Amino acid sequence: MVRMSSRIRIFVIPLSFLLVFLVAACGGSDDGSTGSEAAAQPPATVAPAVENLTGLSIGEPIIEAGQYGGTVSVNVVNSSGELCSGFSVIYDLLSENGAVISNVGIVANGELLDGVEATYKDKYIGIGVSGTRMSAVSCDNSSASHGAPQSPTK
Repeated sequence: MVRMSSRIRIFVIPLSFLLVFLVAACGGSDDGSTGSEAAAQPPATVAPAVENLTGLSIGEPIIEAGQYGGTVSVNVVNSSGELCSGFSVIYDLLSENGAVISNVGIVANGELLDGVEATYKDKYIGIGVSGTRMSAVSCDNSSASHGAPQSPTK
């Protein structure tokens, strides 16, 4: 029994020193910043917002943040001179440094007649949202244009 315990000590003691060394070595960076400061650096590239070619006047999205998400609402006026058969817009939800946290798709529950103003909103999940960037917009959210059936949301 004494022999077995000394064999275990031979492996356990050096292994514990190795573990302590690895934890200490991986604890920080050499530039003096903590891990959270390094993670807060802006992304290397940020894609530009998509151009709105629908003829709709789309207002600035309004973010109503909650604890683990919130609501994005947008005011839309159809000034295109044509019927908008299915308004949909997708926004990238951005942190303060411009990194994409999440995204939200807002889909209208029907047509938007010429000259009509409407407000659409939908919920999102994400913490720390401080801005948006439009990544897609369409006036035709039919299944023929997207290749898959679309179910309208709120």
